[in-house]
Amino acid sequence: PRARDRYTPNIAHYTNIIQAYSRCGDHTGINTWLEKMVQAGITPDEHVYNVILQCFARRGEVSSVAAILDQMRASKNPPTSRTYATVLAMLAQRKDPAGAEAIYKRAVGEGVVPTSAMVNALMNAHIEAASWAGVVTAFNYLKSVARGRGVGITLSTYNTLLKAYVLACAPFQTVFGFFAKLKEMGMRPDKYTYALVIQSACDAGDMGAAKELFEEMEVRAKDWTTRLRVDDYALTIIMGGFLRLGQKARAKAVYDDM
Repeated sequence: PRARDRYTPNIAHYTNIIQAYSRCGDHTGINTWLEKMVQAGITPDEHVYNVILQCFARRGEVSSVAAILDQMRASKNPPTSRTYATVLAMLAQRKDPAGAEAIYKRAVGEGVVPTSAMVNALMNAHIEAASWAGVVTAFNYLKSVARGRGVGITLSTYNTLLKAYVLACAPFQTVFGFFAKLKEMGMRPDKYTYALVIQSACDAGDMGAAKELFEEMEVRAKDWTTRLRVDDYALTIIMGGFLRLGQKARAKAVYDDM
């Protein structure tokens, strides 16, 4: 009897089997093993549901995702911020900003505190749909909600907004103004922030500004407290900018520097 107890399957074993069926999109297998788990006296936790949800989300199976969310709400493990971030990311990939906004507002209505992952996914849904005005509107709405709930907006969220400006071909001065405002707010630009502003400078053909931004990035990277690391990505953007201007010799010089 003791040996049997020692080798009784636990929640991790059931989760691994359910994950295998989820990856195959086998609904029958998932439900069968969920039922077996419950019959064994083991209650599915948030992790089990998220495993299933993530697999369906990657496959873009909206109806299955909706069914899992309903199951979670009916259980003792309602959807969390992590759950909703997964769903919002799926809707972003499907270029469905309206659906993403509806899901986000429902999450907030259920008392879920918005996270940067949720915020970024919602904004990316607008970006993927080229809904530039929607990105700004969503950001302003999210900012007001975050302020009311005492939730700070992270640099990654501001980077997402900056990405929208760059993809929308906003004037370089607008992008640079936003970049300067971030620094005034006490935000420490990371390599993605610099890459986006450098991209905007190159798109405008202002290679002097792109070079100055990269040099600033290099100087700040020498201070280890900034956690800023320079890689070849920013230089690749600059090299591409010179090539678009037909300045092959200067592009080659950047390549040699890399």
